Amino acid sequence: MFRKLLWFTAIAASVATALPLASATQVGISINIAPPAPRHATEPRFRHGHVWAPGHWRWNGRHHIWIEGRWLRERPGYSYNQPQWFRRDGRWQFDGGHWSRRDTRRDGHTDRHDRHDGRRPRP
Repeated sequence: MFRKLLWFTAIAASVATALPLASATQVGISINIAPPAPRHATEPRFRHGHVWAPGHWRWNGRHHIWIEGRWLRERPGYSYNQPQWFRRDGRWQFDGGHWSRRDTRRDGHTDRHDRHDGRRPRP
């Protein structure tokens, strides 16, 4: 019984320490190596109450690694800004995905075409 408890504790501790690293957003990354071309994949079907965050390249300190796309729970009143690489002053910089408050009209309603992913709603 003690061995099982010790084994379970060791597994739980290793998972708990690995999770924050996997979900951490890279901020302030500036490198000389351009990311590879994005991998193009078919976006999954619409999932109510969620936003699709497409896959992207992330720098791990030595080389670029591909992060698969995933569903994020939608945040009412916010738009999701996808992770992206851009070139500034001759270096490549990474802007991790983040949420930003959506602009609202004076009457307090958001534009019905202002979707979280920038696309118009499907008919």
